[in-house]
Amino acid sequence: MRSLWSILKTCALVLMVTVGARAQKQSIVYTFEGGNNGANSYTGLVFDRGGRAYGTTLQGGTGTCNFPYPLGCGTVFELVLVSDGTNKVWAEHVIYSFQGGSDGAYPLAPLAIDEAGNLYGTTYNGGGDGCIVAGCGTIFELQRVEHGWREEVLYRFTDVANGANPSAGLILDRSGNLYGTTCYGGNQICNQDGPGCGTVFELLRPDHGSASAWKETVLHAFDKSDGECPLSSVIFDDAGNLYGNTLAGGHGMGVIFELTPTAARWTETILHNFSGAPDSGEPVGQLLLDRLGNVYGVTEADGLYGLGGVFELQKSGSTWMLQYLHSFDGFDGWFPVSGVIPDREGNLYGTTPDGGEGSCQYQCGVVYRLNRRENWSDTVLYYFQGGSDGYWAYGSLALYHGDLYGTSVGGGDLNCSALLNFQGCGVVFRISP
Repeated sequence: MRSLWSILKTCALVLMVTVGARAQKQSIVYTFEGGNNGANSYTGLVFDRGGRAYGTTLQGGTGTCNFPYPLGCGTVFELVLVSDGTNKVWAEHVIYSFQGGSDGAYPLAPLAIDEAGNLYGTTYNGGGDGCIVAGCGTIFELQRVEHGWREEVLYRFTDVANGANPSAGLILDRSGNLYGTTCYGGNQICNQDGPGCGTVFELLRPDHGSASAWKETVLHAFDKSDGECPLSSVIFDDAGNLYGNTLAGGHGMGVIFELTPTAARWTETILHNFSGAPDSGEPVGQLLLDRLGNVYGVTEADGLYGLGGVFELQKSGSTWMLQYLHSFDGFDGWFPVSGVIPDREGNLYGTTPDGGEGSCQYQCGVVYRLNRRENWSDTVLYYFQGGSDGYWAYGSLALYHGDLYGTSVGGGDLNCSALLNFQGCGVVFRISP
């Protein structure tokens, strides 16, 4: 089975030196300090209606996990704008520290939020026995209560047939049911690296007032020929169909798929099958669906230069046609791992953890924009430098009141080192046009 670290970072192949300039203003919202307040965020942020932001850190907190990472089991944090007497500043509060047992460990995915402001997420490990080491992961809810937050584990992955080790976030339907993916589990004999090629699952909410538990159902178990190891969550269209991608499988380099519900089961249709150079693929990051039904996403190993790209998948009659909107060349980023987000004009924004300029090995990553009206021309909004400004922005961006917000795994306080091979415990950043 792939280790968690192998999922977090693919080894870079070349060293690039580039020159660039900051095109937009970047400011630091918060610098993680490690210890109880969290360290190393691999996820983006979600905002509630009151303007509070929420995210997770892979490490830190009050838990005592020591494998595979020894410095805490991870946290869920809240950022709130407060007054320091002169200005408004963001204050961080850890609203939950994972303890590494039945409650879960190592949250690796972004949070989902419902209409009431409750938060939902997954942990890669913890939950109980199974999956060789450290547990198969959990699905949790954080409910806002009178004097804080209360965590409830909605589901523990213990039977590998039902999925294992979720590295993606969740989505909610109109009834409050949860949907997500696992990289492992399902068809247990379909790969050589570990048990199962991954699943798409539903977690059915109990009826109001019912004492019954949430019920997990595997909607689809991948068998390698139709995909393997989904690392991002699924998305809904208006008709209730689900769309997603897998890192591998299919013809070898991953697939874009659709799941359609019928009376008896969900049926998978492969919309695009990546088969190797020049269609190298390895799609990662959550997909984006526009009003016309077009699908947007990123690949970490494709495009003109083999360094990843942003693609659009358009439906033409009964077939789907994939075209690349942008190919990364290293100078403007490479190895994108999070999906793109839109603004009101349909422009797309994203991050790459590598490429650009800076003092980091393989460079420090970028924040970029693709301009719809200018034939998807690419602009680097910010080149991370690897110091107090952060580096390795792995998670997706959030657009709030015209500004872009995100997190970085490393950088910030370089004396804080909570994760192997990284200096600094990461930051929350804002980019203002």
